[in-house]
Amino acid sequence: MTDSAHFTARAAELRASAEDVLTRVTRQAQALDAVKSRSGTVQGSATSPDGQVHAVVDSTGMLVGLTVAGRPDLGPLIVDTVRTAAGRARGEVRALYQGLVTDGLIKKVPEHVPDAPPQLATPPTPPPVRPRRVADEPEDEQPAGFQRDAW
Repeated sequence: MTDSAHFTARAAELRASAEDVLTRVTRQAQALDAVKSRSGTVQGSATSPDGQVHAVVDSTGMLVGLTVAGRPDLGPLIVDTVRTAAGRARGEVRALYQGLVTDGLIKKVPEHVPDAPPQLATPPTPPPVRPRRVADEPEDEQPAGFQRDAW
């Protein structure tokens, strides 16, 4: 085989190998994109053994729904409170990484650092708190030295 034929054959082998690699990489990228897209819509849910509480979380574990039997007002209030707390924690973590970006130690905030969760469209109104009356307190929970009859 002449040098020219050898180079032509080798070039054909390299071209075929490169096409195989490109095909595999393209398939992997498409599969990864599909999984990323679907994983963002995954939700998990669970109900307590007694059926009193039902919770729903998104793909990151963020609480997105909560139902408490007999208290329809309580679930949305808890969800909003948890989302607010998570947003604050996530904001602090993002700020720590942003400081590294500002100092030139890293180029960007890593993708795994989540953004703050979006706030609910209409924050729930907390239920009114009914103060306990003295008559509601059991006798054995009275402070030491307290005598109700002394009034």
